[in-house]
Amino acid sequence: MEKTTIEKKMKYSDLNDPDVNDWCPGCGDNGIRTSISKAMVELTNDTEYTRTIAFFSDNGKSTDLAVSGEEGHVEDVALQAGFDRSEVHNGLRTADVMMVTGIGCSAKMTNQFRKIYTFHSLHGRALPVAQGIKLANWDLEVIASMGDGDGLGIGGNHFFHAGRKNIDMTVLIHDNQVYGLTKGQQSPTMLKDMKTKSMAAPAIKEGVNPLTAAIGAQFTFVAQSYSNAVKHLVETIKTGVKHKGTSFINVLQTCPTYNDIFTDKFFKTRLHDLSELDENYDPVVRSLDEKNRKRAEAYALAEEGYMRLNPEDGERESFKGLYYQDLTALPLEYIWSQKIGTTPLAKRDITDPERKKVVGSLFETYRRL
Repeated sequence: MEKTTIEKKMKYSDLNDPDVNDWCPGCGDNGIRTSISKAMVELTNDTEYTRTIAFFSDNGKSTDLAVSGEEGHVEDVALQAGFDRSEVHNGLRTADVMMVTGIGCSAKMTNQFRKIYTFHSLHGRALPVAQGIKLANWDLEVIASMGDGDGLGIGGNHFFHAGRKNIDMTVLIHDNQVYGLTKGQQSPTMLKDMKTKSMAAPAIKEGVNPLTAAIGAQFTFVAQSYSNAVKHLVETIKTGVKHKGTSFINVLQTCPTYNDIFTDKFFKTRLHDLSELDENYDPVVRSLDEKNRKRAEAYALAEEGYMRLNPEDGERESFKGLYYQDLTALPLEYIWSQKIGTTPLAKRDITDPERKKVVGSLFETYRRL
C-alpha cells in the first residue's frame, strides 16, 4: 500500500478563521487562541514531540520506542500499533489534535479553529469528554480549554479527579476571576474582598488557588502564564503538550469589560517570572526519592505565586512559569495498554466477539483506580 504523505509545515493562518471573533476587544482569550495556534504550528516541526504510544516501554520511564525482547532483539511498541519511527517522532500532526471546551467565553475557542478537531461540550463537562476521547484514541493530542468557572466551579469535581488519573492530555484554564459571559459575576478564583465594576459588593469568600488545587490533586505538570505574554505562553503550552501525563496550565487573563482590577497594566508591572526568585530553581522531579520534597516545595510556592500580597508595598503580584513537573509518573494509557494492547479502542474491530470481554475487564480495573 502506498504511504500517504502528510504535509507538516502548517501555517498560523491555516488554523485561525479571520472572519470569526466572539470576544470583546482586549479580551485575553485572543492571546490564548494565538498562543495555542502558534504552539501547534511549532510542534508540527518539533523533533522532540512524541505521540503518547511512544511512551509505552518495558520500564515506563523512557520515551524511546525500543522495548527489550529476546537477547539481541529490539521490538518497537509503535510498530505493533501500526506506526513507523518517523510517524511517532516526526512532530505533531494538526489532523491529530482534538480541542474540547465547555461553556463560557473561553468555550467559543472551538468556533475559531480550522484544520483540527473540536468538541464544544456542556458547562463544566469538558474534562470527562476530553478524557473519554483520549482513552478511546491515544493517537489524538487532546487539549481541554476551560474558563475558571467552567473548570473550577461546576466542573470542579472533574478537575480534581483528572489530576490523579494522569491521562496524557493538556488542560488550560482561562483565569479572569469573573463569569464574563453572564455579566461579570464572581468566579471561583476571585479573591476575598475583591470588587470589580460589575459587583454591588466585595467578594466575601476566599477564592480557589488553581495552582495549589492542581498540585494537591496530583497533576504531574503545573504551570502558570499570562494571556498577553504570548511568547511565554507558547513555550509553556509546548512543554505541557510534550509532557507525558496530565498537564495543567493556569492562564491569567484580562477581562476589560468586567474586571477593572487585574488589567493588562497590572500584569505588565506585577507579573514576574519564577526564575527571578532563584537562579538554581528546578521544579522537575527526575527520581522518586525527590518527589515528596519537590511536591511540597511546589505547593508552598504556589500558595504565594498565584496572587500574593507583596510584603513591601501590600499590593498584589503573581508569578508565571513552571511550578511542578513529575517525569517519574506513568500516564493512565500505559496501564490500559497492559490490559488491551497498544491498539486504541477507537481503532479496533467492533465486531470482534472478544472485544466486550476485554472492555469489561478494562473498566473493572479502571474503577479500582
